[in-house]
Amino acid sequence: MEKEIALALKIILQQFGPIRPEAWEKIIATSKYIGLKKNQNLPLQNGQCTYIIDGIFKEQDSFQRQTPAILNFYYSKQFIITRKFQLANQFISIQPCTLLFWEIDDLLSLYLEFKELGNVYNNLYAQCDY
Repeated sequence: MEKEIALALKIILQQFGPIRPEAWEKIIATSKYIGLKKNQNLPLQNGQCTYIIDGIFKEQDSFQRQTPAILNFYYSKQFIITRKFQLANQFISIQPCTLLFWEIDDLLSLYLEFKELGNVYNNLYAQCDY
């Protein structure tokens, strides 16, 4: 991961609580990088935490609709924490995007090793609860 991206991510996360250096190293080590082209779907799992490095997404619901309804937009330097009810929605890139994400198993292992990250996650989750 580029130093600029890592620093930006660290600054954002530290707004939600303190992060020890060894926890930070593990956060970076467990992150997964993905690049999406325009109009590609973001693959989601329940509880997944995604950080948009750059790009824009739209969340849309096409259930029982001829034309999908746009529910939300997500921008660069923003987090998405996937909730169970969102799994039926589509997250489509409006432009090419680069992302980091952590699956729920990664988040749980981080929490079990570094309990203070629970506060960071809870505060981040509250910010994403719109």
